[in-house]
Amino acid sequence: MMRLFFDAAFAFVTLGAIEAVIKPIAKRFVQGRILRYAPAVFDIIDPLMSSMMKQHNGQEIDDIVRGHFEKMTGESWADVNLAPFWAMYDPRKAADKHQS
Repeated sequence: MMRLFFDAAFAFVTLGAIEAVIKPIAKRFVQGRILRYAPAVFDIIDPLMSSMMKQHNGQEIDDIVRGHFEKMTGESWADVNLAPFWAMYDPRKAADKHQS
């Protein structure tokens, strides 16, 4: 019984450490990679976005962008959350920059 309590407590502490330490480090690492390659991906997709929106759905455009990241890094981006990239690629923000 004591062993079960010890194992449960250890598992709880381990899960807490993963949530508090490992996940933020992994998230920062992924965001750093996105930030490093985002300008080059922007340069590629900016002139194509209008036609891509007419020819592809959202998932297909996401896949195209992943493909560009994969070409640049030589690594799979299949499991990478691209939300930080899409947050940077906000046409409203781009329009505001051009108006200033």
